[in-house]
Amino acid sequence: MGLHCPVCGKRAHIRTSRPLSDVVTEQYYACLNPKCRTVFVGLVEVSRIVGESLLPTDVQAEFSKQIRRSRRATERPQEADPRQMPLTGIPAPAS
Repeated sequence: MGLHCPVCGKRAHIRTSRPLSDVVTEQYYACLNPKCRTVFVGLVEVSRIVGESLLPTDVQAEFSKQIRRSRRATERPQEADPRQMPLTGIPAPAS
């Protein structure tokens, strides 16, 4: 996986990475353009599982079970939080 440089738009590749959690990795990229050579950081997150594993549920990693639970939670309709102000009907700030 690679990204494009946010400065010049050319390809960049991953130089190194480090896990921040079970589902998030911080990746250090280097631009491949010899005139640019920007170094930047990106985050990769496992946000959902789209193809179920063939492993039995009891041997799957705990974080994969958590991803599935959180996916089911987001699929349910959320009740409105009475502490939050509705965003509809608020005029845009004057420019």
